[in-house]
Amino acid sequence: MKYSKGDFVVYGTNGICRIDDVETMTFPMETREHTYYILRPIASKNNTLFVPDHKEELISKMRYVLKKEEIDEILEGAAGSETKWIDDKNQRHSLYKSIIAAGDAQGLLSLIRCIYEKKCTLMQAGKKLTSADSGLLESAEKLVKEEFAFALEIPEDSVADYIASKIGEHI
Repeated sequence: MKYSKGDFVVYGTNGICRIDDVETMTFPMETREHTYYILRPIASKNNTLFVPDHKEELISKMRYVLKKEEIDEILEGAAGSETKWIDDKNQRHSLYKSIIAAGDAQGLLSLIRCIYEKKCTLMQAGKKLTSADSGLLESAEKLVKEEFAFALEIPEDSVADYIASKIGEHI
């Protein structure tokens, strides 16, 4: 098994979860026992997620929380990475949702920068982001702030300053 009881992982858009247990069980509609990771999101103590180890598409959404060194490495490379604004809203939302679902910190940072730059451009013209684009920005920021704050052992509201200190700009 790749993960163990007590490990902290990022699970898709659920954010950081603690593996409370690893159990073999049979759920209704299943014909045999399987091993499940029992996850508890740290942001929502009342939720419990059961991730079967035999479903690769679900296991692939789970990864270890980044370490400080990995975050710093990602931030060093962030200046060169760029997500392009897509004018077609359906294509944009489809791509941006897939970036959020992937949960890759580098992709999320690039996405945040892209949407934030568009937001600034629109504000200068007296306009606003659509509510869908604002929601995508909020989702990406939430995932980055939660993971970076946890890994760096800093408050979430200090994450933007930490990022700015590493890459020389606020995103």
